[in-house]
Amino acid sequence: MELHIEGFLGSAAVRRSVGRRAGIQAEAAPRRSILGTIDAVAAYGFAKPARLLRRAVRPARRPGRLNRVARMAAGFCCALAALGCGQDDREAEKRRERDRLLLEIGELRARIAQLERSEAERTERIERLAAELAEEKNTKSELARELDRISARSMGDKFDVDGLMALMRNPDPEISRSAIFIARKTGDERLFHALATLARGDRDPNVRRAAAEALGNIPHPDARKALVDILFDPVPSVASTAAYGLASSRDPDTVPQLLRALNSIKTPDTKTAASEARAAFIDALGRLGDRRAVPALIEHLNSPNESIRMSALGALRNMADESVGPAITAWLKSQPQPKAGESAAVHAAALQILAAAGDRSAGPVVIPMLESQNSQLAEAACAALHRVCGPSSVDMLLRALKREQVVEARGGSYQYLSAVIRALGQTGSPKAASALLDIASSGHVPAQLAGELAAALRSVAHPAVSDKLVEAHAKLKEGRLKAEIQRILSSEEYPVKYDEASKAYKLDAEALRKIRDALPKDPGGGGQDF
Repeated sequence: MELHIEGFLGSAAVRRSVGRRAGIQAEAAPRRSILGTIDAVAAYGFAKPARLLRRAVRPARRPGRLNRVARMAAGFCCALAALGCGQDDREAEKRRERDRLLLEIGELRARIAQLERSEAERTERIERLAAELAEEKNTKSELARELDRISARSMGDKFDVDGLMALMRNPDPEISRSAIFIARKTGDERLFHALATLARGDRDPNVRRAAAEALGNIPHPDARKALVDILFDPVPSVASTAAYGLASSRDPDTVPQLLRALNSIKTPDTKTAASEARAAFIDALGRLGDRRAVPALIEHLNSPNESIRMSALGALRNMADESVGPAITAWLKSQPQPKAGESAAVHAAALQILAAAGDRSAGPVVIPMLESQNSQLAEAACAALHRVCGPSSVDMLLRALKREQVVEARGGSYQYLSAVIRALGQTGSPKAASALLDIASSGHVPAQLAGELAAALRSVAHPAVSDKLVEAHAKLKEGRLKAEIQRILSSEEYPVKYDEASKAYKLDAEALRKIRDALPKDPGGGGQDF
């Protein structure tokens, strides 16, 4: 610092400028003023420069030297003043920084205090909620003990009806549902009015649903009327429970109310909530099995929602008879066949109903489906063909039994061929048995078909085809199919015997001729062309 100041004062221009500003001249620079200035320099803490200045003033005899020393001292003071101003600016900056830090510290302390208060309030709230929860648990425990007491005595002579009804009306839905569950088990008629009130007007839909379910077990004469009112509850789950309760009653008088509730739903079938209630009404009508519901169920076969269509078909399956078959046939005729890869579940379910109803007028609709590229539809048509077409179905199924062409057309899949084999097994025709044995005798029966062939042969095998059974048994390797044919040949009705010497079955030709002569001229609709 001292070298820097001395270098600063060593500049002639600075000394002249400082001297002019200080108003010090050589002639008018008394020694006392110069010494005062030097004392001021020492007062600033610069002892060494002050000693140098005093040493320069002490021997001064000439005015010019005093003037020079005075200018140096004055310049030194100016420099010190300038340094002091800079130091003041730094001090001010430090003060501002300190004030800013103090403000931040104050804000942080306020935030910490606020957080502490919030934490205290949160802790207090948690403690308060914990106390309320504990009190609620105690209350529920007492109510649960009361429920247990009533439940234990619900089957006895001293059944506390009033206590149970009080618990059913408890504002806590959980307690109310528990009490309703006990009421449902008891089936006591005295609880009907309380259950009907809850089922019709409780705020909680779960309580209403539990009450509606309990009403289905109450043998009160007005229980069905109460369930009919609940059919129009805005919550689908409650209305569905009422519908199932009416279905369990098996009362045909409830069919008009169910139809009215079904027709009152105007929401499109694409809505899940509306579909739930609609499906429940349809299912209830199907369980009742009343023919008055057939037109409404047929109408819902055109629903855009596949689950509704399946529900309607499920209900119609419970009514499958000659009156339902023509309606299903007409609907199938109006519907386009699903393409390959599309779902054919609805068409397959309709074909099952036709098969159950035995509608012979459905043949022209079912037969073209055998050639459908939709495997699911073709398999369902095979299964329904014999019930729909009768003995004539054997020839149609045999035409479909061209194994290589079928497998090639179906992309190497044996599912359709398995369906044809199953359908032939259902015909019971010896002609079908002969065709199945031709497949078995070919020697390369795929593993996927062995089980189906064995099951079909078990159904259609006839003594008239004993020769083909023996031939197939000789060609087959050990396996499920050969074991099934061996079991058939071992029956007493077959004209064969096992030769221990040759380890093979021997056919009694004379016995076989008698069996064939005894057959009718057109067995199974397929003639005697084996």
